[in-house]
Amino acid sequence: MSVVTIIQHFKMYHLFVPSYIWLCLLPITLILLLYIRRSKKKLIEPRRGIDRSLTYPRQYAIGWYYLCESNEIPKGHLKHFYLLGREMVAFRGDDEQREVSVVEAYCVHLGANLGVGGRVVPGTNCIQCPFHLWEFNGKDGRCTKIPYIDGKIPEKACLQVYPSVERYDMIMIWYHPLNEPPHYDAICIDELFEKHFEFRGTYHYPNIKMHLQEFTENGAD
Repeated sequence: MSVVTIIQHFKMYHLFVPSYIWLCLLPITLILLLYIRRSKKKLIEPRRGIDRSLTYPRQYAIGWYYLCESNEIPKGHLKHFYLLGREMVAFRGDDEQREVSVVEAYCVHLGANLGVGGRVVPGTNCIQCPFHLWEFNGKDGRCTKIPYIDGKIPEKACLQVYPSVERYDMIMIWYHPLNEPPHYDAICIDELFEKHFEFRGTYHYPNIKMHLQEFTENGAD
């Protein structure tokens, strides 16, 4: 309906309806028409001037993903990561094994971020929440200590643990949208130890606005 049509209708019916009502309805109608027209235009015209990454699908392929290099997490230290649409914390135990564990970033108690103010409990493979000092084991995510509770710790007090491996001086984690265990072992390239390859350095790009699928599709190019 165009503005001319509205004016014609106004001339036809203004004798039957008080003028002050038309004065109220006319601007409201014009605003609605402009809104509808603009909405249709957005649906038809391609998106412009927005972050390209917002147009990518949110799904991630099931598999192993590179998290960081081994030397980024020394013994008894932790580091916060945002990967695969999730926030997580990787830490290396302060015990003899010095194993790396990767857990969800937020405490199951009141949601404090373990990567901001949290710490690795000395001499253990546990991470401590900075808020109420709950301690969680890195292997299974279970809470091992609540300072103000002497009784049994509830089984629900457990962090999500991401399966991880440390190989070739890097840390990889397993991703599955339903948190299923790994379907296969992480990549193992024996040729790396047979001196068929020569190390030429690394490149770090912390924020690349590109979907993972484009990396694999353009790899052959």
